[in-house]
Amino acid sequence: MNKALPENIKEKDLFRFDKNIARPIPPHEIKEINDVFFNSDNIIFKDGKILPASFINGTLEYYFKFPRVNFNITKRYLGWKKFLADPFLLTSMFFKKKIIITEPCLCFTDTWSIGYFHWLLDALPRLITAEKYIDQTLIVLPAKYKKIGYVAESLKIFGIKNIRWVENGEILLIKKLIVPNHLAPSGNYDPEIMQKLIKKLKNYQTGQRLNLGDKIYLSRQKARRRKIKNEREILPIFSKYGFKKIILENYKWEDQISICQNARYLTSNHGAGLANLIFMGEGGKILELGGGQNPFYCFFSLAQKVNLRYYYQVCGYSFSLSKKDNHKNNLIVNAEELEKNIKLMLS
Repeated sequence: MNKALPENIKEKDLFRFDKNIARPIPPHEIKEINDVFFNSDNIIFKDGKILPASFINGTLEYYFKFPRVNFNITKRYLGWKKFLADPFLLTSMFFKKKIIITEPCLCFTDTWSIGYFHWLLDALPRLITAEKYIDQTLIVLPAKYKKIGYVAESLKIFGIKNIRWVENGEILLIKKLIVPNHLAPSGNYDPEIMQKLIKKLKNYQTGQRLNLGDKIYLSRQKARRRKIKNEREILPIFSKYGFKKIILENYKWEDQISICQNARYLTSNHGAGLANLIFMGEGGKILELGGGQNPFYCFFSLAQKVNLRYYYQVCGYSFSLSKKDNHKNNLIVNAEELEKNIKLMLS
């Protein structure tokens, strides 16, 4: 999978992109697994073992790479505290309501799929590859997904009605589970599958179109983390060049789609909101603001899949006692550099 470089690439930043210029995409596979347990955490068990398909990228590699996360998963399902409080085997056999499902089931999610980015760009592409099974199977999903707007709306797009919502107090014993493989490392995309997904989503009828202009700044003001610490300082710059500040949490999913369908220029700091760039028209432009340790490849790659021109800006982190991490820390945006990049993007 080949990728061009960003429009405003600087030689000193090549290392942020060149390792991801070409990433191999594994072949599509759909496995049929017999006699498995499935619970409300999206965990799939067979013969007393957690299957790698339960996790991001379909592998346990992430959990071995990041010891803290690995420890939390291990503690939850294998550790002694979990054994005393709520071990899988004990709760499934004695406390949790075990339900036998004889009809074929389909699982296309993992433990990260509840997040907007991962639902839209990791889970739904897997569903595209298994679309022929939708009318032949029972879709299994954790019950906590039921109240999430973008989940409910996107399931309508696929015409999914036959869903088995798994409650916290339940565990399913599924006789035959169909599991499409993870198509690429998260943040990379199979071109053919992404085009099919984008076409399907863009054809989604949103009813009354919401047009808030062609220049949009997506603010993470209501997010728990990864905010722009000096947002007040840079808002006048966005306003000067006609950008409208939008907080996506204030809008229904179908309205978010409309906002981005009408956008010609879209900018935001690194976060799930940028996934909405897939709804933009070809030839639009993206400016991503990211931290110094941000690899940038997620939206850099995605922008190319929908024929958008991609720009970036490396920002500093605000003071924090914790380790600097693009997924946690707030950003400090250099206002002068931002104005230069906006001028370049609008030229």
